[in-house]
Amino acid sequence: MKNYNLSAIMGRAWEIYRTLTGDRIAKLSYAMKFAWAEAKVPADEILNGWNITKLEKAGANRWTKYGKDRVYLSRIGDALMGLELDFYKSGNVCGAWLNNEKISNRESFRVGEAYSRAYIDLASGKVYECVGRYADDFMEKLNATFHA
Repeated sequence: MKNYNLSAIMGRAWEIYRTLTGDRIAKLSYAMKFAWAEAKVPADEILNGWNITKLEKAGANRWTKYGKDRVYLSRIGDALMGLELDFYKSGNVCGAWLNNEKISNRESFRVGEAYSRAYIDLASGKVYECVGRYADDFMEKLNATFHA
């Protein structure tokens, strides 16, 4: 069972209470529920400067086996880079846009190459397998968004 700082929760409840208007009992009930909800939210997990919780919420996959701890970035790359793809029924790319600007299908593969096999080794905090023409741009956006 998790230990909560009841004094801090009650203090926060009274802060919330003072901002509300209306019935005293309803205000106190709402303030207590809200303060408890805030207290129960898990803190972000940060390892070697990377916000793991935020990465996982964005769609990154965490892999821990054989003494290794990694976060794979392939699923968050498109959104991070601003890459949008349309596909034919066959699965081939029929249209691609990078930051709302039309690009060739081949160029979309070059963008995806930067992060298709990229991962963060959480033991060292380094990013591996980030290659290609767009690797620097990807790393810049990754650091700005997920590095604590």
